[in-house]
Amino acid sequence: FIMTSIFFIMFITSPIQNMDKIKTIGVLFITTLLVVLSMLVIKGHIFTPAQMARFDFTEPCQKYETIGYQVCNGYIAINNGGLTGLGPGKSKQIYSYIPEPHTDSVFAIIAEETGVLGGLFIFILYIVVIYKVLKIGANASTIRGRYICVGVATYIFMHILLNLGGIFGMIPLTGVPLPFLSYGGSYAISLMCALAFVQKVNIETKSSKK
Repeated sequence: FIMTSIFFIMFITSPIQNMDKIKTIGVLFITTLLVVLSMLVIKGHIFTPAQMARFDFTEPCQKYETIGYQVCNGYIAINNGGLTGLGPGKSKQIYSYIPEPHTDSVFAIIAEETGVLGGLFIFILYIVVIYKVLKIGANASTIRGRYICVGVATYIFMHILLNLGGIFGMIPLTGVPLPFLSYGGSYAISLMCALAFVQKVNIETKSSKK
């Protein structure tokens, strides 16, 4: 979904004529529809029961002992934090209540320790990062540079959307890491490489203006 979103946003913002964009989207829609119908005819279903269970994400605390355990404990952590939080290192939900809290549920622990104010500060930092990336893309001297920045901004935004959307129970919890906060070596390397590309675009733009 993240890769498709990156492709779609880059395609929409490309200099391709609007009529060609509409035709391409139409072809992709018809192709997707045919694939879905083929799966229904051949298999009788699109998603397996285990996959369908992912979509049962509403009211997680009523399913505490099954699929709602992690999200509900995230709610409890955020509620415990209140406005200013319990203080650094004083989280209660981090102790065995939230599985692997340093990964995809790290925001809930941060919100418990720093409160709503800490959560808002993180949101502001994300907005600043995405804005800076898009600004570098807007000022880029090449189309390639603009594409890189749009792709990286979408990449970061989609990870934020899927992670926090799952934590807040707005979409299924998928285990997508939260940028710059979730533990994970490969994802940290991916982010560093992505931002290195953006910085390269910024350097090229400044060099071309000299």
